Amino acid sequence: MRHLIQSDIPGAWHHRRGIRSVQSEAEYVWVLDPIDGTKSFIAGMPVWGSLIGLLHNGRPAYGMMVQPFTLERFTGDGRGAFGAVLVAITG
Repeated sequence: MRHLIQSDIPGAWHHRRGIRSVQSEAEYVWVLDPIDGTKSFIAGMPVWGSLIGLLHNGRPAYGMMVQPFTLERFTGDGRGAFGAVLVAITG
């Protein structure tokens, strides 16, 4: 995740839960938790997800929670929160 963000947005910095942030005073800071619910993930239970957040000047600007096991995605941007079930279309 970090490598993708840094290749698309070189000036952005990141922070992962449990790890000290890298230049947390930057204008844009990404907050990443690739596997929220590690014990559930290891046990094969469908109650884990990936969390991604974006801070702009230290304030929350965007957030997303993806639950790959249940094909759900939830986002929020400060103006509202949204949810969707991901649908795979096969040819």
